[in-house]
Amino acid sequence: MILLACAAPASPPPILLSAYERALSQLATITSDIGYHPSGLWQLRRAVADHYTHRGLPTDPDQVLITNGGQQALSLLARAFVEPGGTVVVEAPTYPGALEAFREQTASLQTLPVGLDGFESAARAARGPDLAYLVSTHHNPTGAVLPSLLRRRLAVAAAHADVLLIDDEVLAHLAFPGQRIPPPVAAFGATVVSVGSLSKSVWGGLRIGWIRAARRVIDRLARLRAVHDLGGNLPAQLAAAYLLPRLEGLCQDIAADRQTRHDHLRAELARRLPQWQAPPVTGGQTLWVRLPHGDGDSFSQTALRHGVAVLPGSGLDASGGSKEFIRIHFLATPDTLSEAVHRLTTAWHAYGDGHDGGAPAPRSMAI
Repeated sequence: MILLACAAPASPPPILLSAYERALSQLATITSDIGYHPSGLWQLRRAVADHYTHRGLPTDPDQVLITNGGQQALSLLARAFVEPGGTVVVEAPTYPGALEAFREQTASLQTLPVGLDGFESAARAARGPDLAYLVSTHHNPTGAVLPSLLRRRLAVAAAHADVLLIDDEVLAHLAFPGQRIPPPVAAFGATVVSVGSLSKSVWGGLRIGWIRAARRVIDRLARLRAVHDLGGNLPAQLAAAYLLPRLEGLCQDIAADRQTRHDHLRAELARRLPQWQAPPVTGGQTLWVRLPHGDGDSFSQTALRHGVAVLPGSGLDASGGSKEFIRIHFLATPDTLSEAVHRLTTAWHAYGDGHDGGAPAPRSMAI
């Protein structure tokens, strides 16, 4: 089975092994922290703060909460700020893990186009939203990058309406060579909450994420975090504190390779499945592919029977749309991507003969 639904680096880079070796040597010197601080290891919080300050967003370590990955960050924010039956404004489509976190709180999901076009009106509604959620950079799944002017406009609208706007930056550092990344949305407004993680940029198994927000928000989240798991993995946080100052260089080192794989996948799709629409992206990890007929739910089942897993678009769209789309990642090797497209071609021919259907692909694959 070739898995093109779960988009995250499959193997740790050599620098991660060095980071853990350094972390293990530091453990013997730690006497004042047993890992139960709900806000996270001070060294890592400081590293995250420096990371944002370097990007033009001055940040104090007290504005940072360390989490067990970006998904826990979203779950904590949903638990803290979404009232039962409250409204959360989301893009359609968007990251499915965020939708699950908000649904867990029985939120009503109000959808807007990618980039949250129309957010000003939604924020000014009589009963405004509890939260808004945005993937501003290398949007999951479309790959779009929101321009600086629109970032400022969203941040200002959120501040005027006193709405917390979550900017999911997990994919922000995955630009292709020569691409410039706009400033974080939080640089334009105090009610913007930034969420980050190392699972997409370093390794899927490194469950280190963070929330950067106003201190009152962090204090509230830390109290909630203490109820759930007290704190995070101390060796992993030490390793992450070593990695963060080197993150930009690490991402630059692998950017050309990711672009090569992106280009290879698009070329294979164009050669074998020319009717499929797979627009290029400038970074990230996935292609948002439009099928010429049928729907992603039933085709994903056909593809699964031919040995390749893709993600149907309907699971990423709270509006009920995007049924004609699938999401596939380009992180695999060129040889694996070629074989995957070969199998998808065989599956597509079989699908066209009978449109054999089935249940939607498992949601656990949608990350």
